[in-house]
Order: sequence, then C-alpha cells, then structure tokens
Amino acid sequence: MLEAAQLAAFFSQAKEQPKVAVNYTNKKFVNKPKGAVAGLVSLSSFKTILVEPKHSLERI
Repeated sequence: MLEAAQLAAFFSQAKEQPKVAVNYTNKKFVNKPKGAVAGLVSLSSFKTILVEPKHSLERI
C-alpha cells in the first residue's frame, strides 16, 4: 500500500512537495457523479496516508 501511494504521489501535481496526502478506499465507496467528466469520482468513505513522492521501479 505504501509503495502504491508513493507512486501515485509522484505522478500527481503535488510531486514537488516533501509530503503528499493520498486518499484510499474500497471499490464499493467509489462513485462517478452523473454527467461528470471522465476520471472524476467521489469517495463516500476514505482514509488518508501521508507519503513522500517516490518513483521506484525496483519491484517491476
């Protein structure tokens, strides 16, 4: 989970920040609002993890 959050933070607009907040949740809490653009979702319940943005490809 930590590595995925670090990778998501690295590819976000906030990658220049020393710490980035990344939200995560189960699939059942993710909904797409009607008429919303592609890629926009709402989370009805989530947790947040604070990570340093890192681009590590060691496991791939």
